[in-house]
Amino acid sequence: MHDTETIFGCRNITENFNYRQNIVETEREANTFASELLLPQEKINEYLKCGELTIDLVKRIATDFGSSLTSTAFKCVEHSLSENDLLIYYKNKKKSWFVPNGISYLSNYDTPPIGSLADEYFANGTCKESSRVIYGDMWNYEGMLYEGIIGINADEVILLLSARY
Repeated sequence: MHDTETIFGCRNITENFNYRQNIVETEREANTFASELLLPQEKINEYLKCGELTIDLVKRIATDFGSSLTSTAFKCVEHSLSENDLLIYYKNKKKSWFVPNGISYLSNYDTPPIGSLADEYFANGTCKESSRVIYGDMWNYEGMLYEGIIGINADEVILLLSARY
């Protein structure tokens, strides 16, 4: 008779599962450490407390710290003081991930709404403007929204949404 270790080809399935979980946790910790090293939260807060989060502010922080626009935007939304910001990453016209901070229900769109800056970018390869304040009806939001975009390449964009009062 074969024992279960031989049949499954693995000494201990639980041990293997725990090993994989540890790798994921270790990678998350490494990413957190690198983020704090490159973009110290204390310094980011100094920028964020000076006003509303915009694409221009994200670009300025990324330039000042020599960090990528994506990681800078992610960290800014994650630690935004307004709690009304949302970052959505679209790849090939589909939502790939998002970072919520208060208005996460706006991320329910798997593709950019018609008329949004992301929709315009994917249709034309560019946008007439990189940011604007709009009435939020296309996003099913009652009120004003700041909408800013960073085009990474022809197939990828990062969209920043922020409620304005």
